[in-house]
Parts: sequence; C-alpha cells; structure tokens
Amino acid sequence: MGRNGARDNPVRGLRVLFLVRALSVGGAETQLVATAIGLKQRGHDVQIAVFYGVESPLVREAAANGVCVVNLEKRSRWDVVGFMRRLRAAVVQHRADVVYSYLPSANVVSALASSLHKRVGVVWGIRATQVGGASYDWLGQVMAGCERLLARRADAVIVNSARGIEHHARRGLPRDVMRLVRNGVDTGRFRFDADARQRLRSQAGIADIEPLVLVAGRHDPMKGIETFLSACQALPVRAMIIGGWNEPYTSQLRSLAASLGLADRVQWLDQQADMSGWMSAADIVCSASYGEGTSNVLIEAIACNALTVATDVGDSAEIVGDPARMAAARDGEGLVRALRTAIAMLPGWDRHALPPVQLNNYAIETMLAETESVLAAVAAERAGI
Repeated sequence: MGRNGARDNPVRGLRVLFLVRALSVGGAETQLVATAIGLKQRGHDVQIAVFYGVESPLVREAAANGVCVVNLEKRSRWDVVGFMRRLRAAVVQHRADVVYSYLPSANVVSALASSLHKRVGVVWGIRATQVGGASYDWLGQVMAGCERLLARRADAVIVNSARGIEHHARRGLPRDVMRLVRNGVDTGRFRFDADARQRLRSQAGIADIEPLVLVAGRHDPMKGIETFLSACQALPVRAMIIGGWNEPYTSQLRSLAASLGLADRVQWLDQQADMSGWMSAADIVCSASYGEGTSNVLIEAIACNALTVATDVGDSAEIVGDPARMAAARDGEGLVRALRTAIAMLPGWDRHALPPVQLNNYAIETMLAETESVLAAVAAERAGI
C-alpha cells in the first residue's frame, strides 16, 4: 500500500481530464501542468480543460509535451448554462474516467457536473491552508463556501500538505475523502547553477558579496509581499521579486517599496522561464505567505541549495527544517529575525553541498505515483470494478 492507502501498482491507461480556471502563472497551475505531463509520460491519456484561454508559458509547456489544452470559452462569470454544456461535451469527447479539478472555482464546477456523468470520477485538488479570506472578492468567498458544501460529491480530495488536511477538516470537508499527496519538484531542472548565478547577478547589477533575497510567485495579497517589504527596510539586503504582475495591485506594491525607501534595493521582474537560474542567483529565498499548502517556491529553492525563510503556514516548517528561519504569518518583526538568521549563515553556506534531506519528501516521481494511485482507485470504483 502507498502512503495514502492506495494501491502501489495502479492500472494503466487512465483517461484524465484536468479542469482549472486558467493556466496563468501560479504554483497550483505549475503543479497541475507538471502532473499532467508526468501522467502522460506514465502512459495515461491526459487533457487539460480551462475556463478561459490564455497564452502563457504553462500552455506552451503542456503543448510541447503532447498535452492538449481545451478552451471551454467561458465568456463571463454569468455564462453558466452554455459553459456547462461545453464542459460536458469535453468530458464525453475525451471519454474521461476521471475529472481532476484544481482550486475552488473548478472544484465547484466539477462537483456540479458530476451528476451528468455517473461513470466519471471526480477528484478535487486543494492547494492552500487558507481560502476565501479578506484578500478575495465576494465571488471567491462564495466559491470557497460552495466548495465546502459540495465536498461530498467528490470521490477524493487531494490535499498537498498535512496541515492543509487538518485545516480543511475544520472547515467541514469530510476527512475520509481527503488524501495527502505532496507537491513534487523536478531535481533535474532545479539544482544549483554557478554559471547562471554569476550571469544573472551581473545582469541585475548585484555584487557577489551583496545578500540577495528572492520572493517568487504571483502578486496576490495572500503572498505577504507587504510584510516582506517592511522587513527589508530593516535589513542590509538587495531583493528580487519575481512573479505574475497583477494590476493595480503590483503598482501598489511598488509604491509601497518606494515609500519605505527601498526603490534602489528592490527589483521587480514579471514571470521568468529560468527560475532555477534565479534561485541559484539568490542567496535566500523567502516565502512570507499568509496561506500555503506545500510551497513550490520553497521546495524548488532547497533543490537549488538556497537558504530558505518562511512563514509558518502549510508544511513550510517541514520544508525549511530550521525553526530559527521561520516566522508567524503577518509577523514583520519575526520575519526580520528569521532573515537575519539566514543572512548570518551565508558565509558558511556551501551551495555545492547535497540538498537537505527534507527534499526527499518532495520527489516528483513520488507525487506522480501517489496521484496515479488515487485517480486509479476512483476510476475503478466508479466503473464498478
């Protein structure tokens, strides 16, 4: 038996339709594409259906690896009936055994659509430990509430952190359908690159002796970037903030940095293809998030042997592995202390050493095998096997 109690050798040839709002920049979307590609390489027939079509590196990555992205052409929030018909047609055309949805809006839609497809299993992907909070609009909060009410319609709910399972059980999601499958990192892609470090720091005008702290991820209030900027004010560091820009919020963040006197010490980049290179260029990778499950950024950073600092949300403490480099969410003073600890470690930190042992918990092959087991068990149960 596997870690979740699923079979170690699931049946092959599953037909899986992933469902997500859009393949825009984000940790969940990145993990979805990696999972879809990995399952295809393991012999399954995989497609990704999106509410809204966008042009993005993730769409191109999926296509380059033979995973078809189907645009359901949702015209607006209120395009419901036609959209559900198009989703049903996509499920039928793909002859899906399982619909695997990611994030609240797609989870709600897959639950509502489940009554139309009695032999199609429904698996949800839940990626965070905080949802529907003040940082989301009214529709986001409604979707989070509907997700809780409709959870029993899912055959299985994949959660990517142990703390996430506890959090969502308290929210009212049924514990018996939740399965722990941690995110996976491709260590062939993410590893320390000394040449990239030198090239990118030179390109950014950052001397090798200057501590560089990297924050990566979409610009979203849940990511705690305001707290990070406030912490930088008290520290002798340069900062690089990389991620999907989100106006007008991005402009508000840049204005905050200027008002804190950080305009010359903080650089901003939109999404970058070479995140392994930038994590090699950084000395410290920081996640100041208010809510995470398993942070892709942190596990990719430790694969590149960067020092990590994080807020204590989701399974970040397990990933970082050092309580002195942890802070409570929204605790600016605590984040300053954690970053100071990391800065003090830099002179003795060997970037060429083996990555820390906690990386073993986040191997991409383990993630794929466990996901495959959950999907296979759901498909078998729906088929009456």
